[in-house]
Order: sequence, then structure tokens, then C-alpha cells
Amino acid sequence: MTTFKKLTGFALAAVMVFSAAAVAPAAVPTAYAKTKSAVKLKKPTKFKAKLKNTELQKYGIYAPDIKLTWKKVKRAKKYEVYRAKISAKGKAKYKKLATVKKTRYTDESTYSGAQYKYKVRAVNGKVKGKFSAASKKLGYLNVPVFTVEMNEECTGIRLQWNESDGAKGYKLYRSDNKGKSYKLLKDSKSFKKAKDGTYTYTDSAVKLSNHYYYYIVAYNSKMTSAKSAVKRVIFKDYSYAVQVGKTKSENVFGIGLKGLEDYLTVQSDDESILKVKKLTDSEGVTKVSFTGVKAGYTYITIKIGEKGTDIINKRYKVKVSEEPVYDLTIKKGESAQFYNLDQLKMIQAVYKKLGAKLNVSAVSSNTGVVSISNPGSLDFSMKGISEGEATVKIKISVSIEGEKMSIMSAEITVKVE
Repeated sequence: MTTFKKLTGFALAAVMVFSAAAVAPAAVPTAYAKTKSAVKLKKPTKFKAKLKNTELQKYGIYAPDIKLTWKKVKRAKKYEVYRAKISAKGKAKYKKLATVKKTRYTDESTYSGAQYKYKVRAVNGKVKGKFSAASKKLGYLNVPVFTVEMNEECTGIRLQWNESDGAKGYKLYRSDNKGKSYKLLKDSKSFKKAKDGTYTYTDSAVKLSNHYYYYIVAYNSKMTSAKSAVKRVIFKDYSYAVQVGKTKSENVFGIGLKGLEDYLTVQSDDESILKVKKLTDSEGVTKVSFTGVKAGYTYITIKIGEKGTDIINKRYKVKVSEEPVYDLTIKKGESAQFYNLDQLKMIQAVYKKLGAKLNVSAVSSNTGVVSISNPGSLDFSMKGISEGEATVKIKISVSIEGEKMSIMSAEITVKVE
């Protein structure tokens, strides 16, 4: 009897164990599945989108990128970034742009004239969270590459620029007051496009010896580009930086490329009025000297390049005056800058990206007449101390990997009155 009870108890225990074993496999996966489905991902917050690398955009060098950032989501392993290109009707159709592990992403595949919106969501395996709030619309127009110079007929100032993708029109601005108080010069959606893809406009409302400052913006119905770099020009009765006094020799420009002399040709149509001469200094800077023989007008031809493949091949009208001609005239006690500081800053920014340093030197031949402020800086200026004239020597070089190369060397005559 005792044996039967023991066997019966053992059998019942076995049945209970077997039953438990039979039921357990179905219960364990269910509990495990509930644990997996418990992974919940919140939508990313503090999602921001902004244009990046805009500092050089005004020079027409680099197009901006769009940088996205957001706050980290708990339990997220990755993030999916979606982008929508806004249609002409304002609709946004999102497509996956990238999958990243970090809480930031830079979109380098944007185009001038287009507008974009972005959103992001967290991912953990097959579990995907909700999308963040969509970003604001972002886009840009390329800043036109912009040049300003006298026209060949000496009747006005020619503004020329390349096409900005996505632009429908352009606005030209001018200042007559040292780059202040700009006024709209021309706004048009119908500038004539040349065969080389450039646009041109001539500003004829100019006066002799006046300084003019210009910049340009492109626009369409959705956006306006950043302002271009400001360009300055002095309107005189010649179409190149050449106006000399009789019997006075002047260095017109310097180019810091060694060996350039072999590729540069300068010719005067009438050497009884104007003589020209090429010079190359010890630093390899090629200069062109113009000497006035007698008062009058003539033309010069300047070519840079090899025969038949000239990079530059232009003719310019030159005036030789009976009176001395100065590159810069300033009043006693006042300061002035002869060059375009904005352009030099552009050069400095480009070389900085290349790991190079710009070196500046400005020296006055007579500090009692003209003194130099900040002679070793790009923003150096010339101050009139007393009436008279002085020559200012300007040198700008670049240092990279221990080597120094001159990129500009010039002498300008300054009159203080």
C-alpha cells in the first residue's frame, strides 16, 4: 500500500512536471515577444536644418551645403534621414536620403534654385520610431561670379556676370559714397545673354574720377541669393588702369607668377605718345611700365598666353596727360584705401583653406606726407599728413609649406592736398 502511494505520488509529480514542461515552451516565447515589442522609440526632437559653408558664397567659389542636427533618441541604433524637394506647386514628396549612426548629417547633394525640407526618425532593428517635425524650407541661389571694368569705348562701366542656376532675374546695386548707401541700379528678368553664357550691363551714368562700388544678387519667385562681393572701380577716360603724365613712368600692375614674362606681350599703337616696357623683379613678379612721351591718346594691346591660345587678348584706350597723374588723391588729415579690401579677404580665405598664410607689406616713401596704418595687415590704409606726394610700395605674398610666393607687387603714387 505504501509502495502504491509512493508510486502514485511519483506518477502524479511526473505528470505535473511533464505537464509543466509541455506548457512552458508556449509560454516563454510569448513573454519574450512582449519584451521585444516593448522597445519604443520616441521621435527626434530639436531637429534643425541650416545652410553651411556660406562665408565664401559671395565670391562665387563654393555652394553651401545643408547641415542637419537633432537630439539623441534613447535606444536608437541608427537614424533615417528623409528629404523632399519642393515642387513648383509647393508639394513635398519625401524620399530616404541616408542612414546614419550620429545625430547629424550634411547634405552635399543640393542644387542652386531648389528648395528642400527634411525629417528624421530613429531606428532599432525592425523597430522604427515616428518622424521628427519637418524642417523649414531651405535652399539657395548661386551668387553670380561678377566683374566690373571700364568698357572699351570709355563711355561707362561694364558689369558682367555668369548665369546663376535657377535664377529668373538679377538686381544690380551701386554706391557713390565709399561703399555706403547702395541704391538699386537695375532690376531685370530680361538681361541679354551672350553666347558664352554671361550677362552684361553698362552703367553710363558715371562721372570722371568718381569712385563707384557695385554688387549683384540673383533671384527667383522663391528666394534671393546672398550678395556678391563688392567691386570698386574708378571712372576715368581710359579703359584700363593706365593714365600717365607726360614724361612720367608708372608701373601699372604686378603678377606674382614666375616665368610669366615669356607669356606676356604688351604693345603700344603709337610710341611717340606712349612707350611700354616689361620688367620682372627679383621675386619673379612681372610688371609693365608705361611712360608718357607727349599728351594725347593711343591704344595698347595686352596678351597673356602662348601664340594662338591667349588667355587674355584685349585692346585698351590710354590717355597721356600734360599734368601729373596720381593713382590716389586724398585730403590732408583723411585716410583712404586704394584697393578692394573685400577681394583681398576673399584671397585670404581661399589660401587659409589651403593651409597657407598671406603676408602683407605697405611702405610709404615719405611718411611726412603719407603714413601707413596697419602696414602688415590687409586692412592697411594711407593717411594724408601734409600736402605733397609720396609713393607707396605694396607687396602681398603667400607662405605655404615653408615656401613664399609673391602674388602682388605694385607702386602707387599718392597726392595729399
